[in-house]
Amino acid sequence: MTLLRRRTLLGYAIGAVVAGCAGPPPSASERTVDSAHGPIAVPERAERVVCLDLSKIQRMLDVGCVPIGVLDGWQPVAEHAAWYASVARTGTQSAPDVEAIAALRPDLVLGSPQGVDDALYGRLSALAPTVVLAARGLGAGWKELSEADAIAAGRQDGLAAVRERYLGRVAELRTTRAAALRERWIGFYGIPGGAYALLPESGPGVVLTDLGVPPVGQVSGIFQEVSYEELGRYAGAGLVLLDAQADGSLTPPTAALRAQPTFASLADRAVAASHLLVFSYGEALALLDQLDVALR
Repeated sequence: MTLLRRRTLLGYAIGAVVAGCAGPPPSASERTVDSAHGPIAVPERAERVVCLDLSKIQRMLDVGCVPIGVLDGWQPVAEHAAWYASVARTGTQSAPDVEAIAALRPDLVLGSPQGVDDALYGRLSALAPTVVLAARGLGAGWKELSEADAIAAGRQDGLAAVRERYLGRVAELRTTRAAALRERWIGFYGIPGGAYALLPESGPGVVLTDLGVPPVGQVSGIFQEVSYEELGRYAGAGLVLLDAQADGSLTPPTAALRAQPTFASLADRAVAASHLLVFSYGEALALLDQLDVALR
């Protein structure tokens, strides 16, 4: 996972941003959706979407809306790697390229408060309807945010289809991997000197809760920062998920975590997951596929 993606996803906003002007009422071919800046008039069905948040790229692909412009720093699931290599770039999440966005003539811009502050929001809104939604971080609330983004793009039909795929896969694994799913789980996202222990409200925690896998330790919350010395408290885990890059190798901070003597009691149950941070149904499906293999 790139440093940009790590900073982006860890830096997700907590709570709402200050609401701005609601703008003019929608025309007959438009509708109004909620955003952090108040009600926004958007196309009935957006066709030229620019994503200024890495988490929104897969969400749009999930619902059949192929973005025309995206940020650098995303790690796609395998099926979208070729597309991502060729799609137009619109800068980075910390520095969106307004000129590049304007050249694409979008009919909808999707963003988050991390990359779209009030000043940039004003510039983007002059180009196209801009929907900014805040999130709590580390994939918390990914189902609700997937629905909000699908509604913004007018792709509720696509959302229903991918949701059914996900629920079907969950039901399948609950049957075929029932014995293994009785083990308790913990996930670690490595940071310098320690890790974030991922809790049930994190992105992967939502998936594991749907599978019926009980957590080790806290039964609520998004994450808890832990030091190397505290790893022993998770010795009861039968499934230990580790943050990995797209090629399956551990991210450097997570590799350092795994090398600690205090991790030794967990090492034989550790699974490297390249899509551990779940922000969409597509990433959730990718994680389910990896869990299917790991639990055999």
